[in-house]
Amino acid sequence: MLSTKMIIVIFVAFKNDIAFDIYFISQGSVKVSMVDTQNQAYPNLRTLQTGDHFGEISMIYGCPRTATVTCNDYCTFAVLL
Repeated sequence: MLSTKMIIVIFVAFKNDIAFDIYFISQGSVKVSMVDTQNQAYPNLRTLQTGDHFGEISMIYGCPRTATVTCNDYCTFAVLL
């Protein structure tokens, strides 16, 4: 019997996207990454887990997303639009 592993990468939010919603993590964890204005990369800026939220900067200020958020594992979210 053959065994294979699949890795599915799901991006929740991309830096510079225009959006007006905030995400609350109901289950799972996500990785926050970004590249600053001087092209310094921060590939593992922070890990957010169940109970954390992201997207508030875009929602409050109406600006593009400031970071990229990627699921580390299976996640569910509550979204405030």
